[in-house]
Amino acid sequence: MSVTSAISPPHTIHYVFDVDGRKPPFAYSSGLAARPGRLYELATTGLPGRWAQGVINSAADQLVNDGLDPGEGLELDAVLQGGYVVRLRRANDTTQCTHARLLASPDVPVWQILTPDKWGFFPGDTHYSEDPEAQPLM
Repeated sequence: MSVTSAISPPHTIHYVFDVDGRKPPFAYSSGLAARPGRLYELATTGLPGRWAQGVINSAADQLVNDGLDPGEGLELDAVLQGGYVVRLRRANDTTQCTHARLLASPDVPVWQILTPDKWGFFPGDTHYSEDPEAQPLM
């Protein structure tokens, strides 16, 4: 059995930021949906560029290597270090993921990768300790 690494081309990570710094940055993939059996893209919000790229690539890699399909609340344990997991949620607003929508389709599912606070809580959790606007839900 051969495994194709998700971090190999043909996908690209797009990093989008507000030059005025009023809105948190976000990043998303385009090209994952072009792979057989992978009809989705991945995104994250509020992370610096290289970290966002690493999180998306590592999540894509784990999904491929473990034979997983994204799902609401799915937690991935091979993305972050220190015993932390990331959690997937289906993005409600993908209008700013323009390259993904153009390459795949306007209806391509985009799964937001949520990163936890230092206690392991995620945006939307009752005990999440960070500013919710720093990692807004898409």
